[in-house]
Amino acid sequence: VTQDLIGISVGDKSLPTTKSRASIRVFPNGRLFAVARAGDREPEQNIMTKPVLQKNKWQHVLLTIDYAQDEMRFYLNGEQLP
Repeated sequence: VTQDLIGISVGDKSLPTTKSRASIRVFPNGRLFAVARAGDREPEQNIMTKPVLQKNKWQHVLLTIDYAQDEMRFYLNGEQLP
């Protein structure tokens, strides 16, 4: 079962097409997946890692999104993932 780790939506209620959205999902095999878009009318960006998460172990996950450069990066326990 795929689990959503976090999902965010940022925007102005008066301008709903300017909302920025992103989510991080965890797959049962330990892969991380992220999808994001800068606005409602913008294309989606996504990234998926190899299996990196370990069961029953606390791990810190960070996702950076640079819409201008069309780049997304995952970090696990402070280390950038390939």
